[in-house]
Amino acid sequence: MNILLVSGPGISLKEPYDSGIEAFIVSFANELVDEGHDVYVVAEDAETNANFTIVNPFTAFTNGIPGFFKRSIEKRQFKNLDVNSYDVIHYNMFYPHLLKAGSHFNKTSFLTLHSPADKKRIVAYRKLSRRSNMMFVAISERVKRQWDRALGIDMPLICNGINMDLWSKKVKGP
Repeated sequence: MNILLVSGPGISLKEPYDSGIEAFIVSFANELVDEGHDVYVVAEDAETNANFTIVNPFTAFTNGIPGFFKRSIEKRQFKNLDVNSYDVIHYNMFYPHLLKAGSHFNKTSFLTLHSPADKKRIVAYRKLSRRSNMMFVAISERVKRQWDRALGIDMPLICNGINMDLWSKKVKGP
């Protein structure tokens, strides 16, 4: 299967990661490749030994451009991404303008909700749930309960897939 994972513009998948989502994307992408899938990740860059391929449609320089214009440029660039070779698109980010652009792709799409429900995301995801066929997936029971209530749906739960073998089992004390 050809899978496109979407993180976002300017996102680095090099250590040290900016957040747990970047760590999740790298771990998840590498595991999918190990299972035999071809995985492409929308990001700025990644470690040279990554098993997946970076796709960066955000080629226009947008630093210093005011927010509305920057988002407009990013949206246009993302919309122009050729997604014909991908079987599924899996979003792992919160860029409402890119989610809106991606809703026009005629592809099976998933959005994994990593974050608790907050007002900004609730507004964006309500619009998206009404205007697209994107499937929402929760990453934990707590996140699922919050988002089910906020969006009025019963979304699937796929527990956080971080490979625990990558983390030290030793607990360091004081």
